[in-house]
Amino acid sequence: MGGYIFACHTTPAKKGKAYEYRIILRVNDTARVMGVSRATIWNWANPKSRHHRPDFPKPIKLSENITGWLSSEIEEYLGKLAAKREEQAN
Repeated sequence: MGGYIFACHTTPAKKGKAYEYRIILRVNDTARVMGVSRATIWNWANPKSRHHRPDFPKPIKLSENITGWLSSEIEEYLGKLAAKREEQAN
């Protein structure tokens, strides 16, 4: 993500005795990081959409009206896309 943090939510994840914070990206932030529209993000995540991407990270429902994606999973997904690009170039 180039050093930018777009998220407005962090959730503590207990790791041993210390806490490790995970960054949750809302749909606008996820779309900005991916360089696509909000609708594209929802289509990629929706199994009923013809544009569904089964390898796209699953959203996390934080509350009834709040959905987000773990930034680490989005970064990993981008890494897989970059690796696939490198494989195709060779």
